[in-house]
Amino acid sequence: MATKVLGIEIGERLIKVCETVMGPGARRVSGCAMFQTPPDAVVDGEIRDPEAVAAALSENLTRYSLKNKKVIFTIASGRIAIREVTIPPVKDNKIKSIVEANASDYFPVDMSKYHITYTLQERKMTGDDAGCRLLVMAAPLSILEGYFRLANMAGLSIQALDYCGNSQFRLLETLHAEGVTMYIDVSGAYTITTVVKKNKLLMQRTFPSGVDDYVLAYMGGTNKGEGDYLTTLRELSGELFKPDFDDDTLASEINDYLSRLVGNITRLADYFNSSNWETPIEELVLTGVGAPLAGLRDAVAESTGHTVTVMQKLDKVSAPASMAGALMQYISCIGAAVAPVDFIPEQFSKTKKKDASKNPESLSLGVTLLVAFTAAAIVLSGVTILGYIAAQAEKKSLEKKISDLSSVETIHDNYVAYNKYKSDLTALETQIASPNDQLLEFINELELKMPSEITILSATCTKDGISMNITVSSKIAAAKTIQQLRAFKTIAGVTVGQMSETNDVTGATMVTFTVSCQYAELEQTAATPSPSTQPANETVSPSPGDGSTDPVSPSPGTSPDSTPTSGITPTGGTTPTGGTTPTGGTTPTGGTTPTGGTTPTGGTTPTGGTTPTGGTTPTGGATPAQ
Repeated sequence: MATKVLGIEIGERLIKVCETVMGPGARRVSGCAMFQTPPDAVVDGEIRDPEAVAAALSENLTRYSLKNKKVIFTIASGRIAIREVTIPPVKDNKIKSIVEANASDYFPVDMSKYHITYTLQERKMTGDDAGCRLLVMAAPLSILEGYFRLANMAGLSIQALDYCGNSQFRLLETLHAEGVTMYIDVSGAYTITTVVKKNKLLMQRTFPSGVDDYVLAYMGGTNKGEGDYLTTLRELSGELFKPDFDDDTLASEINDYLSRLVGNITRLADYFNSSNWETPIEELVLTGVGAPLAGLRDAVAESTGHTVTVMQKLDKVSAPASMAGALMQYISCIGAAVAPVDFIPEQFSKTKKKDASKNPESLSLGVTLLVAFTAAAIVLSGVTILGYIAAQAEKKSLEKKISDLSSVETIHDNYVAYNKYKSDLTALETQIASPNDQLLEFINELELKMPSEITILSATCTKDGISMNITVSSKIAAAKTIQQLRAFKTIAGVTVGQMSETNDVTGATMVTFTVSCQYAELEQTAATPSPSTQPANETVSPSPGDGSTDPVSPSPGTSPDSTPTSGITPTGGTTPTGGTTPTGGTTPTGGTTPTGGTTPTGGTTPTGGTTPTGGTTPTGGATPAQ
């Protein structure tokens, strides 16, 4: 026959009791009760005044005809630390020792003051993700010991101590929800959210915000006393209740408490969905004493955008008709009897051994067994000693091998350090790379390939390219300049701005335009050698008639090393060595020949003008002095 127990949850303001059967299987409830906790007797799960709580328990258990003395306490406290860990795939009897050995790594606290336990969530023995997924919990001994003092004063026998979150999951998993469902148990001081799919726990979080602040603010605004808490909670949970506050400050304060509770629920729902976008939450279900609170369901639905319902009954739990509608407020109490965690400290877990009856026959049998076991122990000891000697010899052999290979560790460490530094340098090189690194190569190409007659009035450099304001003698020269720019290896694209044509004071034509050049991608750009690295006699042959230097066929009467006579040196640039006088540069009639210019066809040197030394003899013109 199944053992009946009382599942008891003691909160800061309410104590809930439910009589049910212990162990797995169908849930049956035969009685339940809810009453107020004595003031200041319980703080964050710790029983500060066990005498007052024991008196309240004894009085109300008698009042509600709950005579069972076997109890399971389920504890709700923010001081219980919880962590999800994964260990290697081992059998059940090995898990506890692994958890206890690594407890200080899981929880950086003084473990001598805590009791640690765990629940197995999932086990995979094979595959890349093989392992045991555990929910490890650590509770302060000061909290656990308080429940034993309470039980002793109230004349109760503790069968187990459970964690409230585990109690709720053990009951909710029996509901076998097909989709991903978030159950939200709203109590006085805490709210526990449990995300479940079928019988698998996906996420569980507890936050210190419930309906206490809301209820207490309402009680203060309506002049109700401390003993009216439970009555007020039921009043606020009425279906037809619509709060109407004369005090705007009080109304604002109550709305702030409700908004804080809803905000915490929304953040947890959003967090789960962002981490599990393939299987998001499909429905939210409110449970607990605060679930029917007026306006809560609508506020959560509006904030989360999900379907929100208030649990009306527990399908897998049988109970008298008078209790069925209230069972959703006792989920922790009912679930505590299913599969409680081991939160009983060692000093309270010892059981009395029964005295075996003594008679001559049993004594004789005992002596015989003693002799047999002694002989077997001697044999096993001999085998063990031999095994120990062999193990010691093997240990010494392995230690010698380790000593011989000690230098390998240094080599390995150096190798790992080298790879780390190499990776860091590679990452640094990638981060500091910029297309503007090609500016120097672009300038080198500009000096080598551009006609000498262009003038660069200004240039603006960015990390992606360069914009220039250029002046040439004609639109034909402008077109050829743009054509040359588009042939640059360092340039991926050329955009030409507005072009204007004007005459200078001498009447000569000037064409001015802007051009924006975009650097080519670094990995696609071949490095252009600088002038200092060009091989001897290597030159660039421009397109015929583009006005640039022709190192192969200098004009008659010119020196290969002369300065171009009609070209204009770009601002800040240098005059290429070995260039020749471009064809077609003339001085306007009646003008003065600029330095390096030529005399117009059939003209003579104007008064005051000079013929440049080393220039060419214009057709029909006077021969310059050599």
